[in-house]
Amino acid sequence: MADVNSLSAKQLTDAAKRSAAKAFEAHKGLKLPPGATIGFVPPYHWIGLILREEAQLEKIADAKKTAAEVHAGIAASIPSLKGGSPGAIIHGGHITIGFLPPREIDVIAE
Repeated sequence: MADVNSLSAKQLTDAAKRSAAKAFEAHKGLKLPPGATIGFVPPYHWIGLILREEAQLEKIADAKKTAAEVHAGIAASIPSLKGGSPGAIIHGGHITIGFLPPREIDVIAE
């Protein structure tokens, strides 16, 4: 049986908040909005943040670039996430920016 590789949800959330704030400042001085939700959707298939106002990032290219920047910042803090696949989804007035964790990550726990 293969070993279970796990991450601390708190460690991941802390790294995500720092990385997202830094990435947003790089985009025309935007700040990570107070309504942004950082989380794991549905359980641990997608790690990212949800923006409730589509006006925050005007183009899908900007959202994808921001996702790559956020992922790079998180992976710098948590090297086991370097193999993740960053991306962005824009749907229904919401933007979800995040990444799929590498296949080796089976569990995210407190």
